[in-house]
Amino acid sequence: MKKYIKMVSFLALFTFAMGTSMNCYGRFVLTKKIYNWNGTVGDKFVNTAVMWVLFILPIYQACGTLDFVLLNTIEFWTGSNPLAMGPDDSETKIVKKEGQELEITATQNKMVIKSLSGDNKGKVTTMVFSPVDESWYLEEGDSYRKMVEVTDKSTKTIKLYHPDGQSVDVQL
Repeated sequence: MKKYIKMVSFLALFTFAMGTSMNCYGRFVLTKKIYNWNGTVGDKFVNTAVMWVLFILPIYQACGTLDFVLLNTIEFWTGSNPLAMGPDDSETKIVKKEGQELEITATQNKMVIKSLSGDNKGKVTTMVFSPVDESWYLEEGDSYRKMVEVTDKSTKTIKLYHPDGQSVDVQL
């Protein structure tokens, strides 16, 4: 009898989740964050081993379920995911490196870097991300110069563009 009640409860919860999530594919932000973190752990062998551990411990399943049932439902009804940076969100950090202090403000698809000390005090640099071609551009007045381009997601390869026009491929 207890098994029957558990099964009916699960099916009712699943049906409710499906009903509230209809027509909402969602961005699965939490699952993507775990997946992207996993890709930074080491080489392809370490990343694969960590992926298996996260799968066996059901981390991916738990994150996927949380994304599907809660976060994507919230995104459907409110228009924003609590874990994703929206168009009106921003985050500012102060970074100190080699005697310089920088204020970095990130918004959706844009990063503004302001020098707070040193020789370049007051200088502002703006980088804009284009999701269409997955590239970062340096904003220079009314023009934009491509700085970084994602060339191959599977091998995590990017192309860096130098100011003189030359480029170099880098595998992350």
